[in-house]
Amino acid sequence: MFKNLSRSLPVALILVCSVATVAAPVDLKLKFRKGETFEQSIQIKNKGTMGPEGTQMPIDTLMKMRLAFDVLEVNGDQSAQLKSSMKELKISGMPMVQGELDYAEILGLKDQSMQLTIDSRGNVIATEGAESLGGPGAMPGSPMSNSAQFEYFPTLPDHPVEVDETWVNEKKVQLPGASVEGVNREEYVLRGIKEWNGIQVAVIGMKSKAEVKDATMSLESPGSMGAEVQMTYCINSMNTEKEGEMLMDIEKGRLLGADLVIKTRGDISISTGVQGENFPSTIKTVSNMDTDVVYRYGEEETPDLSSLYTKREEPTEQNQSTTK
Repeated sequence: MFKNLSRSLPVALILVCSVATVAAPVDLKLKFRKGETFEQSIQIKNKGTMGPEGTQMPIDTLMKMRLAFDVLEVNGDQSAQLKSSMKELKISGMPMVQGELDYAEILGLKDQSMQLTIDSRGNVIATEGAESLGGPGAMPGSPMSNSAQFEYFPTLPDHPVEVDETWVNEKKVQLPGASVEGVNREEYVLRGIKEWNGIQVAVIGMKSKAEVKDATMSLESPGSMGAEVQMTYCINSMNTEKEGEMLMDIEKGRLLGADLVIKTRGDISISTGVQGENFPSTIKTVSNMDTDVVYRYGEEETPDLSSLYTKREEPTEQNQSTTK
């Protein structure tokens, strides 16, 4: 009997330790290091329609955006001051435009920078110089607007969580130069922890929904032959839904990537003013943006994260959002 007990005891201990390891809550925190540099590469395949009602044009574009980050300072509360610089913003497939255009050059965004303060839970708590990355004439809510580039940072829980545990974050929708009455509700779940290249990766599922109505904003930009152009946007309605997964290196507190589908439906009135003349128009937009985000730190190679995501269906004409 003692011999059988001595044989089964190590097995039992291994099982207990394994269960304890799996069940142990993890504290998901961003851990910035002063002097560290990293890049955020975003690729968006966008399919949908845009234009006045009844004459909408199909959209089938590919956008590649690359942002560089420098960690300037890490504060006592573990929040960090970052400098973000635009390095690349290339779009192909635009209607009536041949080839790929570098909008970072066209819009004067190349190497433009801003500073932001972000806490260890992923909340952007202060920005300085944000208008420089918005770009003149950038469509509100688009990936080219300065309100969109930090939407790929997840909001992490304020306490350790277990696998399948959920948390919720709500924040006010912000658009540059506009007073907006709207809330973006984000729902998260820790789907699992995977071993990858010797590190523990948290797979975070997320979905969010935001609605904006009756928001007006104005932008000025230089036009051709020195004529100043005044663009006034009135967002009659804009609905945005986002769903997918984000990946995080638990030990180092680093974001690794994200795989998201972002769907928008909008009704926007635009008034273009040139030399005292106004040219009004109303456009309706439907977008289904298949979004891939990858982070690269220092001189490391860009990682292949495809094996870490839950497999999902590719967007098709049948499952794309449409506007009645």
